[in-house]
Amino acid sequence: DLRYWFMSQEFTLAKDANRAQKVRDIFKASMQQVAANYDALVAPTVCTPAYPFDAVDLEIGSKKIEIKAPGMSTDVLVRLTRPANMACICAVSVPCGTTSGGLPIGLQIMGRRLGEPAIFALAHQYGVATGRAVAAVPPLLTATA
Repeated sequence: DLRYWFMSQEFTLAKDANRAQKVRDIFKASMQQVAANYDALVAPTVCTPAYPFDAVDLEIGSKKIEIKAPGMSTDVLVRLTRPANMACICAVSVPCGTTSGGLPIGLQIMGRRLGEPAIFALAHQYGVATGRAVAAVPPLLTATA
């Protein structure tokens, strides 16, 4: 929950924020270097199967996670997408199946920094090959100087 994140920032010291930024910069450079060596990186979109909107908790193996607790549902949902966001590399999630209850499962396709056209094309090709293609791919906007 963003509200709790914003509240926690009131107690962050500048030296700690500066240290965190340095760690983020190291991670960003490492992740961008890895992404530059491949056409695409593929991973699950989330670490759990989709759950019903009104679910209060989620069972993973023998562990029960309370998803309605402050900040928990956000953490569960962004755990595997956070690296692409932090590293400023492009990523798109495409459907790749469903759970036994019919809820969607997502596949995350990540690519080089500013590589959106290639990643969107790959995501569309994957959709066509699996019969899950989006009816229309939105046009990319090109920045004008």
